[in-house]
Amino acid sequence: MGRIHNNYEYIHCVKHNNRKRWVYCASLDGYIASMEKPAEKAQVLLGRRIRSLRNEKKWTLEELGEIAATNHKHIGEVERGLQNPSFAVLVKIAAALGVDLPELFRFDQEDLTRKQAETEIGRIVNSL
Repeated sequence: MGRIHNNYEYIHCVKHNNRKRWVYCASLDGYIASMEKPAEKAQVLLGRRIRSLRNEKKWTLEELGEIAATNHKHIGEVERGLQNPSFAVLVKIAAALGVDLPELFRFDQEDLTRKQAETEIGRIVNSL
């Protein structure tokens, strides 16, 4: 058994710099508590969506950056979920990709887990 704090039980203890750190928590009613903030998840999903739209067009980051008049390194960081793009940058990216701005926020395909993606790919391959 681990420590209990704010109705969460910390079930794994690790040492870092000779200090104990309690990590990985599960709520007492059996659900795993997410340690990821919803905003961080949305940021990663937005980046995945932009990357998938760019890959559909078979463009490199440099090509998208040139068409969107935005630094390609910044777009790469957005795609990896490391940067929050401004509204103006999102408008430029959407226009360059030829989609409406709301299309960048359709995360249904980007939220697949690896297992779900492998299953979907296998289903498509088997149907060929």
